[in-house]
Amino acid sequence: MKGFFREVKKEKGITLVALVVTIVILIILAGITIASLTGDNGLLGKVGEAKEQTDLAGIREEVALIWNEVQMEIAGKGYNNKEIAEIFEEKLKENDPDASVTYQSSNNTFEVDYKDHMFEVQPSGELTSNREEVIKDIEEAWENTDKEASGEDKAEQIQEELGMQ
Repeated sequence: MKGFFREVKKEKGITLVALVVTIVILIILAGITIASLTGDNGLLGKVGEAKEQTDLAGIREEVALIWNEVQMEIAGKGYNNKEIAEIFEEKLKENDPDASVTYQSSNNTFEVDYKDHMFEVQPSGELTSNREEVIKDIEEAWENTDKEASGEDKAEQIQEELGMQ
């Protein structure tokens, strides 16, 4: 009998169980990686948001630079605000043919629609009231409303949230 046991060789290698466990672990890791890339707060989503913010900042900078250029051009020439709006619009149209500028005498600002973004330009050159910021504020206010409230009540809640009352 001793000879019989000596002749049996032990095979070296991995077992089927070890292989299955390794594959399961790799699948779990792949799932976690894919979820971290594509989820709601995933890396790709954050990259998209960062790109949008960068693009918006670039557009705001363009509008501010063009406003400063207009201010240098009109300095001391006695233009009225409507004429300034026309000159400003003409300069903006060089980069965006659909651009428009309207002087708002009620609050002494220039309303600018440039590259599908809305801004108000103060005479000092400060840009305010961007359409995306307004939409974001409204969406946040909507999320904070009572889901069971009627249409008028929701409208009042949103107005309160936005500080419009």
